Amino acid sequence: MFIFSRRRSQLNRDELDATGHAGFDGDRGLGAVECLGDQDLLRVCLAAGLPVAVYQWVRLDRDVRHMRVVAGYRLDEETGQPIWTLVDPAPEMPLIWETDAEGFADLWECAWDKEGHTRWMCVPYARPSSD
Repeated sequence: MFIFSRRRSQLNRDELDATGHAGFDGDRGLGAVECLGDQDLLRVCLAAGLPVAVYQWVRLDRDVRHMRVVAGYRLDEETGQPIWTLVDPAPEMPLIWETDAEGFADLWECAWDKEGHTRWMCVPYARPSSD
């Protein structure tokens, strides 16, 4: 089983606010939910056709954090665990690559705020028009 997100969105650097977050103010018809997630929530979002971005380490051997898109997953035939498909803007990573549930979890143990929270995810969505 392989599930892909159907919606795509591109943001330019000038569309990010001073904190580096996308300025989802509704003017463009977009909203976003930012939260601490888990792999079950990722699967639910992808099954609903929602795009998901996660904040992770680029690689475990580098002290560099960044966001990547979770494009989908398939279940490993032997273990039944998800194999995550990621779209990655990092120049040293393949554009599209896969990792197992454990590898994904290790990369996701990346603090994104001053309190040290990990497993940050962002789910953008289309807002209803106010017409």
